[in-house]
Amino acid sequence: MWLPCPSTSTSRGVLQRTAALAGSSSKPRMNIKQAAYRCRSGGGGSDGHKTSTATETHSCENKRAFLRELANLGRVRLVKNDGVTVIEQVVTFQDVFFTTSKQNVQYANLCDENKNVDFHIYLDKLAGIRFEERQGRRGPWRLYYIHLLGTREEPNTAGNVVVVDDDGNNNNTFVSCSLMLLWDDGKPKGEYEPKQIKAWETLANKWDDAYDATTSPPRTILFS
Repeated sequence: MWLPCPSTSTSRGVLQRTAALAGSSSKPRMNIKQAAYRCRSGGGGSDGHKTSTATETHSCENKRAFLRELANLGRVRLVKNDGVTVIEQVVTFQDVFFTTSKQNVQYANLCDENKNVDFHIYLDKLAGIRFEERQGRRGPWRLYYIHLLGTREEPNTAGNVVVVDDDGNNNNTFVSCSLMLLWDDGKPKGEYEPKQIKAWETLANKWDDAYDATTSPPRTILFS
């Protein structure tokens, strides 16, 4: 399934704003982390953002809209698993922001020095998403996932250790990382706030117009 493009004028106005790196070509080139913190602290414009002069694709508009809406989920566990190592971090998407490098590479960023969060998404390589709801293996509670997908350029390359979820659609997508809905600190395991589950279900039904929790394996939704 291909995602629809945002249609409201309000969405277009918001989605056409993107952050850009500040500075002339004579200055030393900033790395991603430096650029991210500079944009967050106000570099590049009066509010830390600068209107892009480049024509933005509907695909990136959709991706930014989706990532902003993740803020409604509250706390999520970000899980990165390449089949060899696993990295987990508790985050929220409340302060997600976007930057564009001098090479016109677009990023989504979560940066919080106080919580040791330094996370970036290459928007051009974010291919799609999957919503998955299933029973937990370690208890009687339900688990709510959103999987962020990339595309394998060489799906048959020998020795590629990326774990691919084969959903039967032959679209060469793989799970780059997963977001798992997380209950608040101090709450019993699986005791979500009702608004968290409502927010997850709202996202699932908005971005997958045929979402069904019983579908197995979960459907792949590609950004158009």
